[in-house]
Amino acid sequence: MKKIDFSNITFPDQFDMSIGYFSPDIPSSEIIRNSNLSYLDLNWGLIWSYKTSSFTVETGTSMFHYNMPVESFTNSDNRLKPRYVCHVFIEKLLLNNLFIKPKMLYVYQNKASEFLIGFDTGLLFPESKITKNFYVGTFFRGGLKRNPDAFIVKSGFNYKNFDIAVSYDIGIPGYQFYSYTKNAFELSLSFKRPETNIKNKTIPCSVF
Repeated sequence: MKKIDFSNITFPDQFDMSIGYFSPDIPSSEIIRNSNLSYLDLNWGLIWSYKTSSFTVETGTSMFHYNMPVESFTNSDNRLKPRYVCHVFIEKLLLNNLFIKPKMLYVYQNKASEFLIGFDTGLLFPESKITKNFYVGTFFRGGLKRNPDAFIVKSGFNYKNFDIAVSYDIGIPGYQFYSYTKNAFELSLSFKRPETNIKNKTIPCSVF
């Protein structure tokens, strides 16, 4: 559901040359037939994972805007193009408490693409009831048939069932005109549902 608030919007033909500002009092030739719109947006996804005590692999794919809904305030046939997302990651325990986790993410929509690849590496703390791991990582962001975008460095840790991380985007020299800022900090917070698989499958009973 989306809505336009006309009290807070002006159009290019409402620019008042005499004062150098946009004025809502100037009539506009823009035709907005609907101030409210709503539509059904269908998405789907598939995921497969395999896990052992020292190795985990996961891959998945998803499609957004499967039904290509019409999104327009002017009654034009403006349809949302499908967006495809694919991801793969592998987590391997190298030593008793050292792990490495390569990752890859690919997004494609209407001839625009983004490709992210890199890895995390860190330490596990199995004896700790609060902090389970600490990790650092580095990634590269770009896309198919487009110039490279940035390198990313990150660091994070696990607190109970939350994963907290901070990352820093480093713009690649020569391509600054693709973004408003060269570098940027990002903070992420993820929640992982506690595992509910039954680990002890024996039935306790009296022994005679």
